[in-house]
Amino acid sequence: MLLKLIPSPSREIGCRNLKLSFLLALPLIGYELANCQNKILALFFMLAALLTFKENRVFLSALLFSLALTVYVPLVFFLLYFIIRKKEFIVSFVIAALVVFIVIPSLFFGLEFNNFLLREWFVRTLKPFSLTTSYESYIDLRASSQSLPSAVGKLFAFGKTWQFTYLLPPVVLHFIIRISTALIVFFSLLTTWRNRKEVSKGLEYAIFLILALILPQYCIYYTWAWLFVIYFAAFNYISYPDVPEERKAFLRALTLILIIGSYSIAVRFLNNISVLFWTTLIFWLGAVAVLMSPGTTRRGGLNLPYGSNGEA
Repeated sequence: MLLKLIPSPSREIGCRNLKLSFLLALPLIGYELANCQNKILALFFMLAALLTFKENRVFLSALLFSLALTVYVPLVFFLLYFIIRKKEFIVSFVIAALVVFIVIPSLFFGLEFNNFLLREWFVRTLKPFSLTTSYESYIDLRASSQSLPSAVGKLFAFGKTWQFTYLLPPVVLHFIIRISTALIVFFSLLTTWRNRKEVSKGLEYAIFLILALILPQYCIYYTWAWLFVIYFAAFNYISYPDVPEERKAFLRALTLILIIGSYSIAVRFLNNISVLFWTTLIFWLGAVAVLMSPGTTRRGGLNLPYGSNGEA
């Protein structure tokens, strides 16, 4: 799926970059699987949704996207990406979501019990993520959490849940998180809206995967197993000969910083100051800067020999 989804100059180069990306992320992938987590499954459905969307199979894409959301809700940011690229996607998504969240499970559990499960899912998952009005219920200071709320909390609050000592008033921290989240989402959307270059599609996907990692209330570091997709997007972009050398060097440096940040999780002190979050945020900033800068390549675009539709 990745070889078809993310453009590369040739299949040989794409395979090489995929192997390298997988090896670099392998410790995190192993950690994810050893802890019996399911975020790799969410990633599979998300990539399948993106690929079928690229192939104009919109309803199938919406179904796969809905399945991804049943595993990991923060992938919902991709809904904005789909709507920017094809506004009619929202109709397919509404129908697909009804099928995935209501029709199919009700056939197994019954409508009443399925409604109960959906209410509990909202209260336990969606409400804390999106609708909380209390910073005390939003912050999570566990070392394993590398999301934006946790990273900000570790800078300005100490203690345990509901027993915090604050360096800034809670409402101020709450607004810092909300405003930062809004700005990150806004510039991600602006970047996607402005970018029309096939060569940089992979970086678009990487940007939205990063949103699903850093913006939730809590995101444990083994979810960063997804980095192999982000590395793959960066390496493929760098592999194009028409990409300016200074841009290649910039993206290589960003990727190296992110790789170092991913291995920093072996040191608890570095987790306590959210090094993985900050290095991921740096990569996001750099990727946005690359896509927002005029002319993705020296000629302003590429006629891709491989990758635009998965065929040589």
